[in-house]
Amino acid sequence: MKKFFKLRFWFLFMVIMSVSFGNDWEFSSRGENIIPIETSQVSIKKEEIRMKIVNDGMDVKVKFIFNSPVSEEKIIGFITPEGGFDNDDNYQWDGEMHFKNFTTVVNGKTVKSNVEKMKDFYKKNVLSKEEMKKYNVEKYKDSYIYYFKANFVKGENTVEHSYNYSGSHGVGYNDFQYVWTTISKWKNKKVDEFELIIEPGDSFVSLPYTFWKNGKKINWEIVGEGKIDTAVNEITESSTNRKTVMKRVYAKLKNGYIAYRTKDFAPDDEFWMEDVINIVNNYFPYEKTEKGYIFTDDNFDYASLMCCYVTEPYSKEKYEKYEYYKADLEVSREKEEELKKLSNKELEILRNYPFALAGYDFSRKDLKDYFSQFIWYYPIGKDVEVRVYPEITKVVDKIMEERKKNSK
Repeated sequence: MKKFFKLRFWFLFMVIMSVSFGNDWEFSSRGENIIPIETSQVSIKKEEIRMKIVNDGMDVKVKFIFNSPVSEEKIIGFITPEGGFDNDDNYQWDGEMHFKNFTTVVNGKTVKSNVEKMKDFYKKNVLSKEEMKKYNVEKYKDSYIYYFKANFVKGENTVEHSYNYSGSHGVGYNDFQYVWTTISKWKNKKVDEFELIIEPGDSFVSLPYTFWKNGKKINWEIVGEGKIDTAVNEITESSTNRKTVMKRVYAKLKNGYIAYRTKDFAPDDEFWMEDVINIVNNYFPYEKTEKGYIFTDDNFDYASLMCCYVTEPYSKEKYEKYEYYKADLEVSREKEEELKKLSNKELEILRNYPFALAGYDFSRKDLKDYFSQFIWYYPIGKDVEVRVYPEITKVVDKIMEERKKNSK
């Protein structure tokens, strides 16, 4: 499988005349992680994070309530290393801005954000040359830094951010990571009141089982209607015979959101969520969930036959013009021949996979019962958007129509 770039997003909290680094988040999809290096004397009284999956990634809104021991002007900055490592472990800037539409409000007032490349920021001497060297300016010179001035008063201060984050695109999923162990760099090393809201929409999402190295379970809560459960798998390493237990939480909602609320939040492990876009073309290291839901069955083999399907014959002329597409077209024809070996019942199940993946509420009990055994299926309604393998329906209909003609 292709090795995808990684990206880290981290928050720099810089005090004029004396620099300290702290926690905003460190969203990750392509790169290294740089941890804040000094402890701030500012404590976090409250943190509210809202993540909403949208067509172009994720919209993020965060609200902090800080407790500052003094009144002073601060500079708050975000460095986003836009790039990562290629297959040969060479750092490359991918030329994209993965974090967009930043807006910031400090104590009720909108403040202007400055955006420039790291190499230009370095020349302004906001940080000392020694401090900047720790952030490998030469390597990340083309990365962007977002920063603004904020007047903090003694006592409570509210900082609100919103932005769009594109995430990391893999084969069949969109990956979002969020590094919040930097909470330990703040005074008191915790957040007094913490709330995380995830709005997945109609996406099937994978969530962490724990935020702690001791494995304590996260108390996820669905506010609305949907399906959520934990999958567990024990893996034994062949070389050491050591057993490793893998745990992930999967959820599919009809409406509402997923929430986690707690006091004295002090995580020592990070947040990693996946928007599983293409369930058929995805690998799940689990057989079933704790409640008995499954991820795949034999019919997934039928569906996977369509992974390379190029919608032939509906775009035949286009694909026959190019050698690259001609090869795919030939594979597609071979897959169709394999599908012709399936029974009518198997074809009927296959035909309805795209609708089930979209959350279609089947009227037929047999179809609803069949798809309800999967953790990723939850009926949303009749008006759904079929986004994954819509051509399967056309191909199956074609095969069924040919069978009808041949049976006459």
